Amino acid sequence: MCFKSTLSRKENELAQQNYKSIFNFYSWFPYTTENNCTNVERIELIERWLGYGNTFFMKKSKLFPDKIPKNLHKCVVRVATQHFPPVTVVRKTDNEYKVSGVEINIAKLILESMNVEIQYLVVPSIDKNVYFNALTVLSKISEEEADIAVSSLPLLEDIVQYYWPTVSYFETTISWIVPCPKAKTRLGNLSRVYTPYVWLSIIISFLTVALMTSVIAVETSKRSIRELSNYLSIYNSSCSVWSVLTGVSVSRMPKTNAVRAIFCIWIWYCLSMTTIFEALFTTYLVEPGVGQRLSTLDDLVKLNIPFGCMEGLFAVSEVYSNDSNIIALKNRADTSIDMFNALECVIKHGNFSVLAPSFYINYYKAHLPWQERQIKACKLDDDYIRLNVVSYVPKGYPILQRVNEVAKKLLESGIIDKLTRDFLDHARHHKNISNEADESDYGDGFIVFTLSHLHAAFNVLIFGYVVGAFTLLLELIHFKFK
Repeated sequence: MCFKSTLSRKENELAQQNYKSIFNFYSWFPYTTENNCTNVERIELIERWLGYGNTFFMKKSKLFPDKIPKNLHKCVVRVATQHFPPVTVVRKTDNEYKVSGVEINIAKLILESMNVEIQYLVVPSIDKNVYFNALTVLSKISEEEADIAVSSLPLLEDIVQYYWPTVSYFETTISWIVPCPKAKTRLGNLSRVYTPYVWLSIIISFLTVALMTSVIAVETSKRSIRELSNYLSIYNSSCSVWSVLTGVSVSRMPKTNAVRAIFCIWIWYCLSMTTIFEALFTTYLVEPGVGQRLSTLDDLVKLNIPFGCMEGLFAVSEVYSNDSNIIALKNRADTSIDMFNALECVIKHGNFSVLAPSFYINYYKAHLPWQERQIKACKLDDDYIRLNVVSYVPKGYPILQRVNEVAKKLLESGIIDKLTRDFLDHARHHKNISNEADESDYGDGFIVFTLSHLHAAFNVLIFGYVVGAFTLLLELIHFKFK
């Protein structure tokens, strides 16, 4: 270790002659040149305190200056990572590893902004257990083989005791992905088009108008103009009122102003109610209903369908949750699944449930053909875990503060969100090119109106024909034997 003084020879001699108490303040400054990175070989004199009568600092400089410059002069930073797609993706080509992924892109942007040379240390996965694999990556820091660990590492208290975390630059929620409620027909009971109270108000209005029309017609016929026979009796008046309600024209309009006023109000009322009924009825014909959705862990346990998750994910999740239902699900969890295959079983086939990070769901849907991206991924009401993803460095790592400053600026400016969106957009674009010929195999989003949709309407029509024919037969028999 060598010493470097920033004072001139004349200043040193003057200070030694006039002052008996002299204290020199030294410090070390890493990353000043390409050859002066973490192994600093010299220290510098930053201040001298002179004391005997009038004490003072000679240079009046900061005793605690910023040691880490913004430019790190291409010093090497070793990054330990692992194949954990899509967050970190490792591909081996020509005896060398190519590292990519959304988190790698974020870490690369942070480090390159400080002008460093990145060297990746790819740690092989020893198990499917994500928790053990994360500890394997962190062990490279303890063994001094890496400076930073980047591998979708969560911010956990157990890890912070041994390593220093960066600020969280990526957040994900781990949710219970469950089958969406299946579509079912809504034509079983047409009375559900309106609520019972609406149907009751229609019946009361029908009876009231029929009764009022008949009573007013009889009273006005006694005093002035005689009303038509279609409105003098309750039966005839009910038939006319019913014709208006069903959209059938009446044979003759009433003569008196009072009956016409009531009849006009009834026409307006029926027009509004039947228009609403027809609109709702059309949606019942075209759009199917859905069954009851799963909303709580109790519903998932009672459903008793196969369940899966990444091995080791429960080890992380138990730190955050102590729900009693977790034990029941943990005992029957399939931890040997492929996450993409599991999500396909949940989202497309509805015969599986899985505990998965939200980013995995978005990445999986980005790889679907564009028509199938409209398929929803249903989950329980509450997110199971919300994890903050960080990188870890050894305790006392000099550039941690600088890394945090850059990461905060990228977060506040929205650049990290843009990197995430660009990563998913690239996956969508790549999938569209590779599957362009298969797009004709999927529907165009329109629902064809077939006879099956009009099944209920035809049943009502046939019933009306039968009732009409039977009524006509009775009238013919009545007038023949009268």
